[in-house]
Amino acid sequence: MAVPSSGVLSLLGIKRELSNNNYSASNSHSNISLKECSDGTVATINTGNASSDRPDGNAPHNMSEFYAYDHDVATVTSFSWSGEASEEAEEACGQSAGNTAYHNGSGAYPVVNDVVYTNSAGTATAEEGAYKMGSGNVVVVGRYGVVQEIFTECE
Repeated sequence: MAVPSSGVLSLLGIKRELSNNNYSASNSHSNISLKECSDGTVATINTGNASSDRPDGNAPHNMSEFYAYDHDVATVTSFSWSGEASEEAEEACGQSAGNTAYHNGSGAYPVVNDVVYTNSAGTATAEEGAYKMGSGNVVVVGRYGVVQEIFTECE
């Protein structure tokens, strides 16, 4: 559970979010430092959060910088694609790649075993099918949005 987006924040809750991915967890911690929570010493700050929802790492450190911070939020990269599933890769080649999708890989476009999402929060996976990407390649998405194949040439 992420840090609340408003109201009074607890330094213990922030430490729990960073350590356990759960602001409301029951574990106890002592000697908690706001500086170490904010600068990445306790845990690397997840940049998948919007910049307004994560600490900037610079002094002065404020607990309010943690509003809506979610330590285990999915980090996704946007890419252009057709957005309409085809049954065959050849059909997808004829589509236009003017829509936006997201994937959990590190490259500009997804590769095999990446997960493709239809929203920037990384919570809605793409349906099964073949899609044309902005790179001109076709990605074949299987169950749970997992990339199964990449076709590099459209004929």
